[in-house]
Amino acid sequence: MKKVYLMSVLAMLSANAMAAGNFTGASVGLDVEAARYQDKMAGLDSKASGSAILKGDVGFDYGNNLVGILETRAKLHSSKVLKENKDFSGSAKQKDKYTLGYAQGYRVTSDLLPYVKVEYQNSKVAFSDSEVSDNFSKRFNGFGVGVGTKYAITSNVEAGAEYVYSRLKKGDDKLSGNAFSVGVAYRFK
Repeated sequence: MKKVYLMSVLAMLSANAMAAGNFTGASVGLDVEAARYQDKMAGLDSKASGSAILKGDVGFDYGNNLVGILETRAKLHSSKVLKENKDFSGSAKQKDKYTLGYAQGYRVTSDLLPYVKVEYQNSKVAFSDSEVSDNFSKRFNGFGVGVGTKYAITSNVEAGAEYVYSRLKKGDDKLSGNAFSVGVAYRFK
């Protein structure tokens, strides 16, 4: 009896995902992100940085045009995020950034999905001070909130834009960031 129940639940879920329309099922994609970070405790100035982001997600249709999206993202290369100022003679590079997030969207039309998002972030930042030859790195953790939109160009290809504000922390060090990204994704049907 348990096997029959499990099989019927799986059949309903797969039928629902197939009939749900755009933005549901698994996808992979690539984003281009522009970000600015600020370290108020250390008084470091922000520097705009650009990055390529690899992403994957799974979209779920909840009915009534509601779509939930579970997403993971990984930064593909390091970028300089903090720069010299009068108190600091070095720089800081964001070596990596990994995120796990959830977005809740509403289909305005069959091809347009605006959404709000919350995500957990984990990022390694390497600091270097040219005056004292001091190099060290810290792994920051925190959360981000954002808004965005996805547009289905075809049933498999989507374009999107997103803004995320984040607060990261390691001990007493705190980073706040603003990131804007645009990208494309291929959704498997």
